[in-house]
Amino acid sequence: MLTTEQIIKMGYEKPRQLPDGTWCALYRMIYTVGVIVDITEIFYGHRFCYKHYENAEQALLSMSHIDDDPIGYIKRKPEL
Repeated sequence: MLTTEQIIKMGYEKPRQLPDGTWCALYRMIYTVGVIVDITEIFYGHRFCYKHYENAEQALLSMSHIDDDPIGYIKRKPEL
């Protein structure tokens, strides 16, 4: 089981565990900020890309379940 501290050491920002147990966090990329969903010790499930950090942070805070599809993202990776 991951901890907040471990997720931060992996390079993620503002980690948060959803009520369903899924770990999510923000990750700064070259041109976007990702809302990273389903973080594990080795990888993650998917991400939503945002142009602005503030929008990504709002999306992260609005999520309550692994299947949530937050508004305002410019790309989901991998795509469905």
